[in-house]
Amino acid sequence: MDALCRIELLGGLRVQCRERRITRFRTRKTAALLAYLAYHPQRTHAREVLIERLWPESGAESGRSRLSQALTWLRDQLEEPGAPAPLLVADRFSVGLVPAALITDVAEFEAALRAAGAADGAAARVSALAEAVALYRGPLLPGYYEEWIVPEQQRLDEQFFQALRQLIGALVEAGDFERALP
Repeated sequence: MDALCRIELLGGLRVQCRERRITRFRTRKTAALLAYLAYHPQRTHAREVLIERLWPESGAESGRSRLSQALTWLRDQLEEPGAPAPLLVADRFSVGLVPAALITDVAEFEAALRAAGAADGAAARVSALAEAVALYRGPLLPGYYEEWIVPEQQRLDEQFFQALRQLIGALVEAGDFERALP
């Protein structure tokens, strides 16, 4: 199955689902919910944990209602009526995204870094590092301050700067000063 949606988390939250581009969300918490699910697509998340993470100030009933409203809005925006497979899966206890139905820029960035680490030759390594650097459009979810975001911002920033240093070093070593300067 080809990815139905591309979710960009670096430099801001943006979603491309087929022909639809989404940059505005019902609420900031709805956006944070999508970002969290997209950042951790390989697992489902307990509804109670999501409520506690995103609406800690709400009571249990209010939190469930807010989560339900956010999920309804996301489903309406991300899934086309009659689509062969859903992007969002939810039951009474858990919520998640179908990993095969989406791709994130963070996943592509980390895959490019792994490819650079496993590259056999200098040209393949430079190519993978250049891809990783190009994918990094800025910090993870700037302007969002949920507890899980800050350590991940720092981790990804460090990976980016390390990749940038390695790319510049490899280009200088190869004598490609024109590409190393920018």
